[in-house]
Amino acid sequence: MNPTRTLVLIPAVAIALAAGGCGSSEDNDFIESYNAATKPLTELTTSLSGAPNEQSLDKMAGGLEDVKGKLAALDAPDDAQDELDALVASIDANTAEVRKMAKAVKSQDVEQLTAAAESFSAEGQKLVQAEEALRAAVEG
Repeated sequence: MNPTRTLVLIPAVAIALAAGGCGSSEDNDFIESYNAATKPLTELTTSLSGAPNEQSLDKMAGGLEDVKGKLAALDAPDDAQDELDALVASIDANTAEVRKMAKAVKSQDVEQLTAAAESFSAEGQKLVQAEEALRAAVEG
């Protein structure tokens, strides 16, 4: 049995902070920088559609690490720094789960892959919540 056939990932990590119609110049600069930092996530999640393999999962983990670094370097509006920090931590947790999935695919360990995929799904929900909290703080 090929363990990659048991996994279909939903692109839970494709996030984008939509620019609101109001806000300060600082907020708008942050939103533009945020959108630029997270833009690669769309391509990365598209590459995982279907049955991901070790290489696509490794590419996803590397891309998440890159996005995390770019987001961590952003200067969030004062009232949104905690939310940005939480989002960065969530991306880090998702990256760890993607690496676990890649390892499970490599070793063809279906049980490990299933557990990692379930954990990734749960972490993906936390990521969405962190992104929504950041959006609310910035649009506040």
